Amino acid sequence: MLAKRLMDVREAKGLTREELARLSGITHSSIYSYEKGKRIPSSVAVFALAKALNISADYLLGLSNSESVPGIYSAVETRGTVKVLGKVSAGQGLEIQEDVLYTMPKLKNEDFDLVVQGNSMYPEVADGDLVLVRRQPQPDYDGQTCLVRVNGNDAVLKRFYHRPNGVMLKAANPEYDDMFIDRFRWTSDCELIGVVVGTVRLSNRDCP
Repeated sequence: MLAKRLMDVREAKGLTREELARLSGITHSSIYSYEKGKRIPSSVAVFALAKALNISADYLLGLSNSESVPGIYSAVETRGTVKVLGKVSAGQGLEIQEDVLYTMPKLKNEDFDLVVQGNSMYPEVADGDLVLVRRQPQPDYDGQTCLVRVNGNDAVLKRFYHRPNGVMLKAANPEYDDMFIDRFRWTSDCELIGVVVGTVRLSNRDCP
């Protein structure tokens, strides 16, 4: 979402990447990478680009369909900040990288954000998306998309279902297999880390 909106707005305003680079203080190569979905801009870069384009940061992030700037600037600036951690798997399992990539304004009531790798949750969540995670030990309802630790340190993004003899983790994409975790394994080396309270599409990819 961000990649497409950035390019669409820039072109609609008749700006080249070089011109936007001068206005925003962001390098031409960085803007190119953002528009191609190859890199994720930091919160500082998002605000600099939004200000240079005279649009709200919420619109650029896909959180609003209105380009107008509310008040002096986007309301996102008044929210708290959260850490954006390394990639989490929407596939077969991937260790969460605890290194903080950057911090950004809190978009909802999340505790941290994660970059997704894989398409097992497509179209709900696509490869390269940012997921907003609220820490809690149980889902709010069966079928909620959750971040789950499996096999010790690996983590996956799946729909969570309680079963009498364990837990079922289901993919949104029918091309991926579901994961059943029996009660003993669940209590010994698995954990529900938190629930997904929102997503931000940062790449141009519309399909796996």
